[in-house]
Amino acid sequence: MNTNDLTIERTTRVSFGAPSHAQAKAAVSSDGLTLFVANGSQLVAIDTTSLRPRLRWTAAGPVRGLGTSADGLHLYAAMQDEVAVMDPSTGRETGMIPAPATNEIRYVGTLAA
Repeated sequence: MNTNDLTIERTTRVSFGAPSHAQAKAAVSSDGLTLFVANGSQLVAIDTTSLRPRLRWTAAGPVRGLGTSADGLHLYAAMQDEVAVMDPSTGRETGMIPAPATNEIRYVGTLAA
């Protein structure tokens, strides 16, 4: 999508397996090269240049929101009562943050020391 005039420039279809009634969630990597999309507990990392999936994996539960760290080292997936910390290059879960009543991720930032 062109963010200057809000026009759609390219589209693609990505299969998430079995149909889900969950709302899709998305986040773009800090370098703009990868679009992460979640539908239910299925996640796909899409190359933004070719629009081809480069990685697929399954989260521990339905994803309610996605966010990426500014340094590109972490993908955060909000799920019921927790946020999974994932390695965006492998999809491997590297940590879990308790977060009761989490419904989405609006912003990922760093805390000042």
